[in-house]
Amino acid sequence: MRRVAITQQVEYLSDRVETRDCLDQRLIAFFRSAGFIALPVPNVSGWSKSVDDWDTEPLANWLEELGPEAIALSGGQDIGESPARDATENFLLDFAESQNIPVLGL
Repeated sequence: MRRVAITQQVEYLSDRVETRDCLDQRLIAFFRSAGFIALPVPNVSGWSKSVDDWDTEPLANWLEELGPEAIALSGGQDIGESPARDATENFLLDFAESQNIPVLGL
């Protein structure tokens, strides 16, 4: 089965004081029906101590280990709303270009 890396939204739950990555379960089913296994991309990979201190090595290692054959940008947030997601997606786009991997934007 082919592997697709799918970006996730970042949501903050104030009542639980938690920041979560999340993905609509229907996207997993959609990609499964198309013959892919979905690999949700964690937004926290690579964050060091602050938004301005981005280290791409953990995300690069994650991608190398899992070897996605496609990347899907799941949508759902505006650019600038989540710096962690923006940095993750920018890195994924650069990775896709360097590896000649197709990208689907939703």
